[in-house]
Amino acid sequence: RESPLFKDVPEANISGMLAASRAVPVRASDVVVMEGNEGETYFIILEGKATVHRRYNKDELPKLVAELGPGQSFGEEALLSNVARNATVRMVTDGVLLSVPKHVFLSYLMTSLVTWLSPVDAQCRIDAGARWVDVRDDADEQERVLPDAIFVPLRFLRERLHELDAKGEYICYCARGRFSATAAFLMRQLGYNASALQGGLQGLETT
Repeated sequence: RESPLFKDVPEANISGMLAASRAVPVRASDVVVMEGNEGETYFIILEGKATVHRRYNKDELPKLVAELGPGQSFGEEALLSNVARNATVRMVTDGVLLSVPKHVFLSYLMTSLVTWLSPVDAQCRIDAGARWVDVRDDADEQERVLPDAIFVPLRFLRERLHELDAKGEYICYCARGRFSATAAFLMRQLGYNASALQGGLQGLETT
């Protein structure tokens, strides 16, 4: 309950997640997640510290993009978007991680932290002051960008969240909705009021 991640998660969901997960001891220098590998687990740091390194281009060396400590988590992007791991997470101290299997994560956390909005409901929120967040990688090359949308590619979202007003309301969108769910989850766990556009831009085109 001390982590912002769980403030909106029902007590029953937390209990269910804990019952189906396990605490795993780790050592300094252990690689918990390797960039490019398949993702089947979500991790919450109970004790210790870790670093996150990522390649933005295949030919460059990994860059340090985040340092994580107790109460913080990682691994959700591969589970929500069904893509390979996009970063390497290495422990810098001994610690303990809560290892949450993919099906448990989707059942107990994703359903609580990802709010889907229909195109009609999303537009009503926009009219009331919410902002679109375009999380596609190449939105500047797309023909369709929603009015006044903030362009923050999903792969840069963690590093650029400080650019957004923490008191604002945001609706994330992508082409079909898969990556916007990941973006909304990331923002919610860091304390932002964010939801995802159901069906993405493809859903808007059919309404």
